[in-house]
Amino acid sequence: MTDFGLSKINVDNYYNSNSFCGTHAYLAPEMFMKTGYGKSVDWYTVGAAFYEFLVGVPPFYSEDLE
Repeated sequence: MTDFGLSKINVDNYYNSNSFCGTHAYLAPEMFMKTGYGKSVDWYTVGAAFYEFLVGVPPFYSEDLE
């Protein structure tokens, strides 16, 4: 996993970002809803990666992107 230069410095617990970036299979629901998100989306991504390591497919996997 890498951020390709998208990381931010001096982020506190009350910071909300609105950027939409990442792989759809690992995006947290807050990013899809575009309501603003904080550091918790990083933990969601780690959990999604571990889930795929254990099960073999990403969580909520579907061949239909819609």
